[in-house]
Formats: sequence, C-alpha cells, structure tokens
Amino acid sequence: GKFVFINVLAPMRGVDVQAGVLKSTEATLHASLSTLSTVFLRGGKHPWLGGISKTPTFADISAVCELDQLRMLPAAQHEAIASRHPAVFAWARRVGEHFEPHYGEVTAMLRKAVAARRERAKM
Repeated sequence: GKFVFINVLAPMRGVDVQAGVLKSTEATLHASLSTLSTVFLRGGKHPWLGGISKTPTFADISAVCELDQLRMLPAAQHEAIASRHPAVFAWARRVGEHFEPHYGEVTAMLRKAVAARRERAKM
C-alpha cells in the first residue's frame, strides 16, 4: 500500500516524496515479494501460502488483495515488478481464478479505476 501511495496517490495530490523514501519503499516491496516467493510459496512449489493446503486459505485471498493494489501503477512499472517475482504473480492468478466469479466481481471497481487512470495517462 505504501509503495502505491508514494508512486500513484502522492503525485496525484501534489505531495512531494523524497527519492530516499521512494527507494526504501521499493526495496521493502521487493523484499516482501521475495519472502512470499521463497518462504511461503517455496519458489512456486507450493500452490498456496499454507503450503500443504489443497485450496487457498484466508491468508491467500488477503495477501492477493494487498498485491492487487500494485495494479494502480503504470503498466510498465507493474510488469517490471511482476517479472522479478514470477512465482508470486502466478500464485496471485491462481487465487483469483479459484475464487471466480466472485473475485472478478469484487475487483471490478479496481480494474475500472486502473483502466481510467491509464487512459488519462495516454492523453
């Protein structure tokens, strides 16, 4: 959330963010995603955060909701982050697919906001 605030919401509100804060927050984001990948998903060997669970748990859906905030970033920035953490983003897709159609219904507003923001950025 903090990374998205600094990169998306702060500039929209005219808040100036120091470069050091931006770098630190990005480092924290990547460290967190690396921990998700290596510790909880075992580099993609575990399909869910619970490891031995046959289905996603509340931890999975909760973490994916946090991860979904990154969709607010410009597409290229989002893709750059996703490419560094493929196991995490593959897991996030699995979680979303598992909970369809409900997941799509719940995240529809976010997807609309992202599409509108990206359209405005093109202008």
